[in-house]
Amino acid sequence: MKLLYKFTIFFCLIGLVACHSNQSIKDEYKDADAVYLSLQKEYTLNMDGSEVYKYSKKMKLQSYAAFNNLYGDSHIIYNSKYQNVIVNKSTTKNTVESVESGDNAINDIYPFSHNHSAFYSSLRDKVVSHLGTELGCTIDFDYTLNTSNEMRSEMYENILIPQDAPSSNTKIIINIPSNADLNYQLFNSDVAPTIVENEGVKTYTWVFKNVDAIVKEPNISKFRKDLPRLVFSTYTDKSITDDICSHIKSDTSNFAQSICEKYKLKNTNDVYNYVLNNIALNSFNLKTASYTIRDPKEILKVGDATAYEKAFLMQALLKGININSDVLVSFNNQMSSFAKQNADVWENVYISINKNNKNLLLSLDSYTKTNELYNLEGDILLNLQTGVISKPNIPSSSLEGTFNINLINKASIYVESTIDMRGEYTDGLNAKSDNYLKKIFRNTHKVRTLSDTTFSYSIISRNNLTAGQFFRFLLPETNKSTNLKHIDLVLENRKLDLDINKPIKEEYSYKIFPSKWYNIVNRDTSFIISNSIGEMKYSLKTSRDRSISIEKSIILNSKTIKPEDYDGLKEIINAWNNKNTKELWFNF
Repeated sequence: MKLLYKFTIFFCLIGLVACHSNQSIKDEYKDADAVYLSLQKEYTLNMDGSEVYKYSKKMKLQSYAAFNNLYGDSHIIYNSKYQNVIVNKSTTKNTVESVESGDNAINDIYPFSHNHSAFYSSLRDKVVSHLGTELGCTIDFDYTLNTSNEMRSEMYENILIPQDAPSSNTKIIINIPSNADLNYQLFNSDVAPTIVENEGVKTYTWVFKNVDAIVKEPNISKFRKDLPRLVFSTYTDKSITDDICSHIKSDTSNFAQSICEKYKLKNTNDVYNYVLNNIALNSFNLKTASYTIRDPKEILKVGDATAYEKAFLMQALLKGININSDVLVSFNNQMSSFAKQNADVWENVYISINKNNKNLLLSLDSYTKTNELYNLEGDILLNLQTGVISKPNIPSSSLEGTFNINLINKASIYVESTIDMRGEYTDGLNAKSDNYLKKIFRNTHKVRTLSDTTFSYSIISRNNLTAGQFFRFLLPETNKSTNLKHIDLVLENRKLDLDINKPIKEEYSYKIFPSKWYNIVNRDTSFIISNSIGEMKYSLKTSRDRSISIEKSIILNSKTIKPEDYDGLKEIINAWNNKNTKELWFNF
């Protein structure tokens, strides 16, 4: 009897512990679709330079979306030329049984986004289907990725600790030979590693408890400097750029010159258009490309390239018409110590050209022709050929518009304007063209260039009005910069910094001359809104001669707005977008 009593107590305690464990997960992450009960990533560098990556997870699925859409399959992207994948375990434990993913549930497919490139035909997406999933089930998944030293000779990673779901226990392990050095840094976390050396191997281990899932919101910077991340590299005494750029030959002048002559490429704009229009873009990152940048001659033969390869091709072609350029990569200033040691911290690649004594940075993965220099606040640049690291010198941008508006008669309105655009507005490849000006100011024609920064254009509007009607006139302003009418939606229930791309400075001066047919309805007014974010000014004044003077300006000091400053941003933007500051009403 005593034995039966003890067994009963024992099993009850087990049940209580299990219930408490499930309850703690449910309470802490009750809104999560799934929870990592455990997540482990282990990186090993062997003596011969080859690598072994081991991944394992135990994940509990807590919603129908989790097993129907989100976590029913696992995807492993790899290059079969240098790598192989071994699935060690794929088991789903549900309320009835444990279901293994058999051979027919593990398949290699060719990644759809890469299907036009013959060079990358060795890329694979190993899809592992987790069978028997249901609400409350647990997926136990484990695989090994082996990488030969032909892909890279050293090991480096940029690891975000938070994942797409919260994790009760996350472990990161790094194994390197005892005679190797590891440069590492953990950001936004005070977890210290345990370091053990045994049988010629140094092992670094980090354990993170109760890691929240990544919060995703619109209009955030690409680099999430707010998140815990572990960055490491075994490159300690040489630059990674030498290895990555090793396939690019220095002597390209003869072939580049012949291409430029054949296709009549005479300036930077011609070369840029040729590269973007004739070379298909492989829109995957350098890691997926196995850290390979092919020679420009090969790119011209095959007709497809990554953004890095397009940049080097454009550089070669520019050299063919005697224009010097540099290929640069950008990275967040937090990553400065890893710029030459870890290619995974690089964000974007650019071609840099000196045009009219101004530094012009062009992106090769989009067709904007704008100077990307103005989007690099908080970033650092690395020259891939010289290894020089530099902080970009970002000139200030401003737009000043002066408008003379004549309400001539009951059928016509004539606007004559002078626009002074500096910085991002005039530094692009096509900033001085009529089409560009028409894009940033509506209904323009008869554009005239007055100087390097000043332009003139006119607007003619036809109206069919009869006596007693009201006429609304929209004040001309650019639609290129402060176009933030959605700001209330973006800031609703927001937790993260808001990225508005670049600081903003716009100033407009309007002089309106209404004929006897028009009587203004708007009243004279003047106000200034000023806070930590910036400033907005507006004034309307009617003179005795019936002319109307309006001054309107907005300044946003930084491209990054912190949550505590959202109210100040909304105050300025709401005032700027208020219809009373954008339109005039006349009685006809």
